[in-house]
Amino acid sequence: MNAKFAELLKSDHLYPQHLDKKYPNIVMKLSQHWNDGTFLAYVDGLLFDERGDRLGFSTEILEEIFVLQNHYRTLQPPRPISIDTWADAVELPEKRHHE
Repeated sequence: MNAKFAELLKSDHLYPQHLDKKYPNIVMKLSQHWNDGTFLAYVDGLLFDERGDRLGFSTEILEEIFVLQNHYRTLQPPRPISIDTWADAVELPEKRHHE
């Protein structure tokens, strides 16, 4: 058991037992990303295969990852509701066509 991660979770029933047993290095990385604002991005990297060569996780491990992801989201402050739908849009550089 990763004591640091268990302490961060503050709940024994949230601790990913199956994930820790099979992939302790992932649990270590989850604990490192928990408080630095990169946790959700790291979890997305686990769940979505961008390299095209991953076999995927078992159902029990996926369930544990989803529980952690959902718990983490409940701890985050809610985003303010914007009146302007496009207020949070990222401005992209203008693409110029060569004539």
